Order: sequence, then structure tokens, then C-alpha cells
Amino acid sequence: MKEKRSKKINQKEEDRLDKPFEIASLCRRDLMDDMIEYSKSRALRITDAQMESLARKLGEDYTAQLFWASLSILVELHLEYKNRW
Repeated sequence: MKEKRSKKINQKEEDRLDKPFEIASLCRRDLMDDMIEYSKSRALRITDAQMESLARKLGEDYTAQLFWASLSILVELHLEYKNRW
């Protein structure tokens, strides 16, 4: 019985390791930002499929260029130094 309980606890721990936490999202209003400057009517003409494609590409770019370096820095600052900021 003890072995079954320990496996159940270990499975819960494994499940916690893979629990996702959202870090970003994209919406049409983001395209109206000062750097992009799409008008409201132009942003509204973009299809959901185009937005999904843009979001996917943005996620790939972020992961390839910034994600791991930023994660490493933030873990050290935020977790290792006990929430000093």
C-alpha cells in the first residue's frame, strides 16, 4: 500500500512539473501600438488565422532569442534573491 501511495505522490509531482503558465498573448489592439501604428479598421481586417500565424511566429522568435536567457536571469533575481523587486 505504501508503494502505491508514493507512486501517486510522485505522479502529482510530475504533473506539477509540466503545468503551463501563460507568459504572453497577442490581440489585434497590439497592432495599433505606437511602433506598428495599424489603424483600428486595418487591425480588424486581419483574420483569426493570420493572427494565429503571427502569434506562433512571435512565440518562436521569442523562444529562440530571449526566452532562455531571460528565464535564467529572472530565476536568479526573482527566486534566488527572495523577491527583492
